[in-house]
Amino acid sequence: MEGRVEPLTQQGIAEDLWQVCRKCLEPDPADRYNTARELETDLRSWLAGAPVSVRRLSPTEKLRRVVRRNPMVTALSLTTALALVLALAAVVVADRRVLNYERERGQMAGRLAEERLHTARLAQVELLLSSQRPGQRTKALEIVKEAWQRKPEPGLRELAVRALTLGDFVQQEGPTVLPRRFSLPPGPKEVVSLNGQRRARLRPSDDDGDLVQIVNPAGNEETLLKLDGKLLAMTWNTEGDQLVLACTAMRTYRWRAGSTEMENRLRPRDSATIGFVWHPGGRHIACVAADGVLWIWDLDRADDVIAESLGAVVDPLPEWKSEGRELAWQDANGARRQMNVVLPTGVRVLRRQSDGLRRENFSTIAVDARREQVLWSTGNGVQLWEPAVGRQRQVAPKSGREWMGARFTAEGIQTCGWNSGLRGLTDAELASGGALPDRPGVSPYVGAVLMAGSENGWLALLQGPLQRFAVVKPGTKGARPLPQPLPYSVTLNHDGTRAATSSFQNPGVVIWDISGPGMSARKLQELAEVEPAASLTFSPDGSRLLTVSNHRGAVWNVTSGELIANLGAGESFNQGAWLPDGRTVVVQNGRGAQFYSAADGNLLARLPHPAPLAGDEHVAMAVDSRKNWIAEQLEDSSVILWDWDELQRELTQLGMWE
Repeated sequence: MEGRVEPLTQQGIAEDLWQVCRKCLEPDPADRYNTARELETDLRSWLAGAPVSVRRLSPTEKLRRVVRRNPMVTALSLTTALALVLALAAVVVADRRVLNYERERGQMAGRLAEERLHTARLAQVELLLSSQRPGQRTKALEIVKEAWQRKPEPGLRELAVRALTLGDFVQQEGPTVLPRRFSLPPGPKEVVSLNGQRRARLRPSDDDGDLVQIVNPAGNEETLLKLDGKLLAMTWNTEGDQLVLACTAMRTYRWRAGSTEMENRLRPRDSATIGFVWHPGGRHIACVAADGVLWIWDLDRADDVIAESLGAVVDPLPEWKSEGRELAWQDANGARRQMNVVLPTGVRVLRRQSDGLRRENFSTIAVDARREQVLWSTGNGVQLWEPAVGRQRQVAPKSGREWMGARFTAEGIQTCGWNSGLRGLTDAELASGGALPDRPGVSPYVGAVLMAGSENGWLALLQGPLQRFAVVKPGTKGARPLPQPLPYSVTLNHDGTRAATSSFQNPGVVIWDISGPGMSARKLQELAEVEPAASLTFSPDGSRLLTVSNHRGAVWNVTSGELIANLGAGESFNQGAWLPDGRTVVVQNGRGAQFYSAADGNLLARLPHPAPLAGDEHVAMAVDSRKNWIAEQLEDSSVILWDWDELQRELTQLGMWE
């Protein structure tokens, strides 16, 4: 039966009977009963009140039948619906991409703006640090601290340390002082030291440069000083062993007892100095110039650390207050004024004062915080600097043209050079001003140079004629040779039981056991260093070794030979050392020292040059074994002494160190 079928209603018909009738009248024969028996069975079941085989169609079945009856319409409808869904999805995806792009673009713009701001801040800090003007340090530290909070990086620590190595004036508010004309006063005729031990007298001269006579306690002439111009000012320090002078040639000088010559400040100023006021610490002098500029003279650096124009000449001279933290003076209007003075933190710089202190081709340096002394080699001998008392002198002259090394020992110092041999001075001899004589040595180690040492007195020498390393101890007979072909670098651990050596041409580092009986050395390990190592240093506990080669630094496990960390891959280094904590290593190149973690090789901080001048390449470095004192030698034989503990405290207060 086909064609149009009138709809069958269910009114007054039982549900099961209605479904049976509906099935009989399905338009599609395939949906009807297959046989009359099936229809009979359902009718008998209905009469008996039993369930029938047909029930109301489910939505799924209805949909299946519609699709089967109208395949073309269904396919077209599904295609249209799918197209609509895909179009809607494409619109949503495109919209989301646009939103993501706009968000990323905004984020990128924010990052670029932040980078530009960061770069601008760093440029501002650079300008401040090079300005030598009041407020430079304080303002620079404020900017660096803010930049660190936004983006921590080691370069900011370097800028912070640079700022800390500068001096600063923080002037308290006061009325403006107008400049006034000032004529240079005549220089003093005579000044007597505070303890009455010495006198400085102006002597008549036939030319433009005055003469100043130094008279000792016995009343005799100690020396006669020749100035480049007419004397304007001279002042003794508290102890009476140092005199500072100024002349009309706009030069300032310092004379020290025991010397026949004066030391010049490195750079002449634009105006003559007319007065000096010694700082209570004895290392700095407040100087007043004829143009109204007040500047602080750092005697070690032989240069000023900060200057400020006061608008008018200070007369009388200013006074140090609050144990040297403030300067007070009276201005041209008669009003009392004062300013806070911030001196450099965590660093001392000893500038070369004589052309004779030229760089040594074989540069060595040592530092001892307990003694507060630095020992280093120059072209004409070994120098000793005592920063606490501001004294520097030569303790071991060279014998001809020779390489010479020097080290601190438990009893004093030891030196050894090609011609002079192994020699030493005790602490008592050093304290009394003793020095080694200027004559060739007669020890069995003439022809050797001192390379390294241990805390208990063992020394590692390079014996030139034999081209070998040898380990010796002064007062002990015999030497332990280390059979390293083409010897390059050597080091000893803290108790002298192990040594490490490298070859000049071949890669690899050899660890030696030198604790056994007899004079032989036993090879323990060979480290797979890929370049000839120029510097070797054992960690404080002796379990690790720091190697420094031309293109990297590396930390090794001495027992297993395993590489623990690479430091500054691709950078050129010349020397390395361990801090006493055993967790941090310091490596040096021509630009200065850098701190790395010994565990993972991460860069922690850099030490900048605190007072750069031309030709200031860093050539040697040493670290004290008990305190974080770091000494660096420059190409011109000047010395920088860092107190890393003090710098760490300042960085911690800034929130830039943990």
